[in-house]
Amino acid sequence: MTRLFNDVLYCILKTVGAKVLKENFSAYLRLVKEGETILVMERNQVVAEIKKPSIESDGTIENFLQKEEKKASF
Repeated sequence: MTRLFNDVLYCILKTVGAKVLKENFSAYLRLVKEGETILVMERNQVVAEIKKPSIESDGTIENFLQKEEKKASF
């Protein structure tokens, strides 16, 4: 995130075509790990969004799923 005038926060979203994403997946995954959100485009339409999970996790899929289940049950 970047600060603009008058402390307004905004995100700079990165966009990438599906073919370029496939060819450079590791580089885009590294950007996501650093907090970037990637919009995947196909024929000038957003078809997917890749971003870090919105919940804290220790990195294991089991804990991630448990926290998601708790979030969904409320």
